[in-house]
This record gives sequence, C-alpha cells and structure tokens, in this order.
Amino acid sequence: QILSHVQPVTLLRLSRTAKIFRRLLLSKTSRGIWKRAFANEGIGEFKAGDWSEPQWAALILDKECAVRSFRRWSFSGRS
Repeated sequence: QILSHVQPVTLLRLSRTAKIFRRLLLSKTSRGIWKRAFANEGIGEFKAGDWSEPQWAALILDKECAVRSFRRWSFSGRS
C-alpha cells in the first residue's frame, strides 16, 4: 500500500535495488501499484497491452538506453 504513493521513477529504481523488490514490483500482481503511481503523477493508462507498466516506466523515465550490446554499423557492412 505504501508503494502506491511513490513516484513511478522511485518504483523503477526500487525494482533494481534488491531481488525482493524486483520480484514484487515486476510481478503481474503489482499492476495496481504501478497504475496508482502513474495516476498520482497525472499519467493515464497505457493502451498497448503487450507492454507492462514497468516497461512503460523504463521507456519514459530512464535516462539510459536499454540496448547495451549495440555495435557500430558502417555503410560498408562491417562493424
């Protein structure tokens, strides 16, 4: 119940700090927590059904790119 009063960015950061938070916040049963956190920030529901609320939070709130194994591509086809 306490978690539904924090900002979505805080939930995202908590989910990355400890396994217990990760398991709790990334489970399907935590959708209500995320929805309330987004609503508290004035952000409505997302329509794309194949993305979870934590995925939306990462897309909107993360400052880093999630693609870590990016390889440079050149027009010659070699990297």
